[in-house]
Amino acid sequence: MEAKECPDGSFVGRTGPDCAFAACPVSPVAPTPPVHIPTPSPVGDITVRAITPSSGPVGTHVTLTGFGFTSDNTIRFGSGAIVDVPISSSIAVACTTDPSCIPGIRQTIEFDVPAALNPACYYSEPRCLIASRMTTPGPYQVSVQNSNGTSNAITFTVTGATAQPLQIISISPSSGAVGTTVTLGGNGFTSDNIIHFGGGAIAHVAAAPAVFNCPMMPAGSTGGCGAYSQTLTFTVPQSVGPYCAPGTACPMFMQLITPGTYNVSVQNSNGTSNTVSFTVTGSGGLTQPLSITGLDAPASLALGQQGAWTVHVSVPDTAGELHYSVTWGDEVNPAGEIMAPTPQQVQTSATFTHAYQRSGTYTATFTVTDDQGESAQTSTTVTVTPLY
Repeated sequence: MEAKECPDGSFVGRTGPDCAFAACPVSPVAPTPPVHIPTPSPVGDITVRAITPSSGPVGTHVTLTGFGFTSDNTIRFGSGAIVDVPISSSIAVACTTDPSCIPGIRQTIEFDVPAALNPACYYSEPRCLIASRMTTPGPYQVSVQNSNGTSNAITFTVTGATAQPLQIISISPSSGAVGTTVTLGGNGFTSDNIIHFGGGAIAHVAAAPAVFNCPMMPAGSTGGCGAYSQTLTFTVPQSVGPYCAPGTACPMFMQLITPGTYNVSVQNSNGTSNTVSFTVTGSGGLTQPLSITGLDAPASLALGQQGAWTVHVSVPDTAGELHYSVTWGDEVNPAGEIMAPTPQQVQTSATFTHAYQRSGTYTATFTVTDDQGESAQTSTTVTVTPLY
């Protein structure tokens, strides 16, 4: 009998009316073996694999990709720390043929490049008072720390600082006597600030980085501890004078600081801030100084026209008699002075008259001195126009 061998090793014979070989049996298809995806084992250490982006200005949103992150991470950014950063995403990674692939849990955490670098000890007890510093352009080492340990460091380059609006967020304390040290907390301060206090000004006040005694507020906070990155400190003065910008002329009278509420604001190259209030509760046991509180003066005169200037003075109890003098600015001998009559009783104002004989702009300077040797001075300008 004739037979045919089939692919599976079996044999079939001829059959049917045409005597053809019967069909070979169909072999079952072997199932494809499953791809084994290993279950990622817990990671006992931390690795930062990538930082995206790797450069940008203050405020840039940054993503760190790596392994071993937890629900509570501290990101070390240069000398500063960003605390309580949770995991943003977590996926399992299985490796097949890529030799560079690392199996495990691939995680991401995110943060914004901070405007100020605050050390981690700000956020633990006992809290430290190490000064923070502003984030300036340059490279910074970034790493992650948590209960698994500390990761490798990766570099982020700060390309610039994002300008913050000039704003006062807090004043501490908000009341006190003359001589009280006051701290303004806010943003947008510079190295040369003018603090407006009531109708006067305290010039050339430099900003300092904020030192917090409580944890930083979340990003976007508008008030409270930690919502600002800079401070300005000043002492409530006994008296203040107006701020006169360089090259401008204005009466330099002094305003005594007496009990009451004063508006406080900051002015610098970024503009003028909002206003907060400070309440002066008393003199603080300090003796108010001899001061010129006002000057009534003409802004312009015609050639030969007589003008009148009245000086107003605040006098301490120990002043004794007052002695007034003036230089008009047109003297042949600039050192010469005209003494006002000395009264038998304390005279808290004095009026002077004068006529200029040549046109031009003159500065008249008034000085008052008491028997204790204390003195105060103010000046003003007057424009003398010719007659036509």
